[in-house]
Amino acid sequence: MNYLLLVYSPESAWTQDEWTACTVESAGICRELAEKGQFRDASPLHPVATATTVRIRKGQTQVTTGPFAETAEQLGGYFLIDVQDLDEAIAVAARLPAAKKGTIEIRPLHELAGKPADQMSAQPSDSAKPYLFLCYDDEAAWNEAGPGAMESAMAEAVQLAHQMAARGRYRTASPLRPTSTATCVRLRKGQRLITDGPYTETREALGGYYLIWADNQDEAVRWAMQHPGARLGAVEVRPVYVLEGLPESPQGIAESQQSYSYETTVPAKVEAVYESLLHRIPAWWTTDLQGTADREGSTFRVAFGETYKVFRVKELAPSTRVVWECLESHLAVPELSNKSEWVGTLIHWALTPLDHQTLIHVTHEGLTPDVECYEICSQGWQQFIGGSLVPFLEQGQGHPYRAGGQ
Repeated sequence: MNYLLLVYSPESAWTQDEWTACTVESAGICRELAEKGQFRDASPLHPVATATTVRIRKGQTQVTTGPFAETAEQLGGYFLIDVQDLDEAIAVAARLPAAKKGTIEIRPLHELAGKPADQMSAQPSDSAKPYLFLCYDDEAAWNEAGPGAMESAMAEAVQLAHQMAARGRYRTASPLRPTSTATCVRLRKGQRLITDGPYTETREALGGYYLIWADNQDEAVRWAMQHPGARLGAVEVRPVYVLEGLPESPQGIAESQQSYSYETTVPAKVEAVYESLLHRIPAWWTTDLQGTADREGSTFRVAFGETYKVFRVKELAPSTRVVWECLESHLAVPELSNKSEWVGTLIHWALTPLDHQTLIHVTHEGLTPDVECYEICSQGWQQFIGGSLVPFLEQGQGHPYRAGGQ
């Protein structure tokens, strides 16, 4: 399970030598976690004096210098970890040197469907710098607004993430589970002190985060202004300190671990794109289709001459998400020794409505560069998505494989 560890401590409590020793020890813990496959990311933050907070009230944007709230202990860094349960997260938190002088707040992440794939290691340019958005929500206000308002805001947040990704600005993002699930860890005189609840009780509580790239604080603030949470809460923008000696995140350890993905924007309504995945496969992929793809649990077979694949519709979220699971596969390519490499892989289609357009993000989970068919299959996806699905949606004319040369 993924957890965000928030490191709070008084900035004035650390000398420069102590701070340096703390970062060195913390980096060592990160390397140990990485060896176990439990490390995702970590970094200290620049001082709270560098923070900018964005709120939107009655359509007016309010930008103020400084953190979201003045507290005795300031947020000075974070750790993203993937461990089995809360007990393991507490054990990690208790090892962090900052727990001796401050507080480590542990928050479980809430997985958000449809967001872009994480891009933790892809720096878009030499001028880009990492920034952290801390999204503070008024939980009572959201509860009063009703579930529809929250669902709409989540969809906006996913759309914003895709807009960032399309411009090379996105690293990762996630909502957090409610503050009632928070746990705080302190270490005093060698004793672990564990309390339930967040570090500080405020009306607006931390509800999620984004890690992004931006050329400067102004650009980061412009992105923060677009976050729906600013309307009922606040978005605090913090520059991230680039610390040497940290291990790479799993996304950056090796490209061989990255599943193939393709992203494009089409001038079509999201409902039309969704329909093309359920009922119009012969119009853009192959005319040799057996079965149906319009309900969860249904199976369908697509063939391209002697090559064929059989899929089960694993998940359908109307006009939002489609997931296919490959059950059978035969790749009739002579040079391939393993002709069933697609079996067990998943095809994720994430659809995000934009202004008069739809952002399509496809991930073929399991099709990685170390797979024998990767080059051939990635070229095939480019041909059938960019060269067929896109023109079908734009002009009504796709270029599918035609069985029997029809």
